[in-house]
Amino acid sequence: MGNQQIENLYETINKLRGVPGWELREDEGFLALKAPVAEPLLNYVWAAATAPHITLAKAFYEDQAFTWVLDQPGDATLRAAGFQDAESAPDMAFELEDYAFPGYGPGITVIRTYSTADFHFWASTAGEALGLDVDLLKAFFLPLVREAGYVPFLAFHDGRPAATAMLFPATRTAGIYAVGTREPFRRLGLGHAVIHACLQLARDRGMARVVLSSSAMGLHLYQKLGFHTERTVWEYLYRPAPLGPDSDLAADDRSQWPGGGTPRHLSGARHPGDLPCAPHGFGQPGRGGSG
Repeated sequence: MGNQQIENLYETINKLRGVPGWELREDEGFLALKAPVAEPLLNYVWAAATAPHITLAKAFYEDQAFTWVLDQPGDATLRAAGFQDAESAPDMAFELEDYAFPGYGPGITVIRTYSTADFHFWASTAGEALGLDVDLLKAFFLPLVREAGYVPFLAFHDGRPAATAMLFPATRTAGIYAVGTREPFRRLGLGHAVIHACLQLARDRGMARVVLSSSAMGLHLYQKLGFHTERTVWEYLYRPAPLGPDSDLAADDRSQWPGGGTPRHLSGARHPGDLPCAPHGFGQPGRGGSG
């Protein structure tokens, strides 16, 4: 992602300092984020696809699946290492200077979730819309809401929870994440509604720009709303084979990691200018549910 999304990533990391379960691994030219949930769309590596980096990443994630982000498709090194073929993910932006909130369509209401009960409905709706486990979504997003100031929105259609989105009102540029619509409510304007709720809040907080990462499904929706593509990256999914009963590598034996390093909790994230690569997609599951 671009420099503004890099800043958002580091701002989020700094706000999560001391939160259990979050780990960051940084080496020269290598950055990996391990979330407290075993879902590859929530665990990312940003680095050149070299053999040492691949070994480092596999050791860091141990037996956990993760996603590798690159600026080009068809990387032979990752494919030879067992990664699945890449999927494209456009990074998009929206300029808020002339934005005017258009209102919601018939039967649609959108709320900002504040209470634990509201967040439960948000996570349940997002889980169904994005095809992800609800408990994993809660474990990932609740710290972002409580500690980092992310704002979840939940859209209803005729009183039934139907779509979700989440806004990070960062210091300079807002980010939108977790956009998804439940199957029975697609093509009814719910995706537009939750995006507009995010745009309205970002504008009300004085921000000039909003960024997000799309998917093939959501690209048309975002283009119709006025987002433009700034660049496209490719995501390579890795799912490790289960360890056999005779494996001699204990799951917590980190002394065998390449370089002798160890991961750390998010206790000292560096300035964005020190980032060794151009990361993309932090907290981005369901980048483009249909609206």
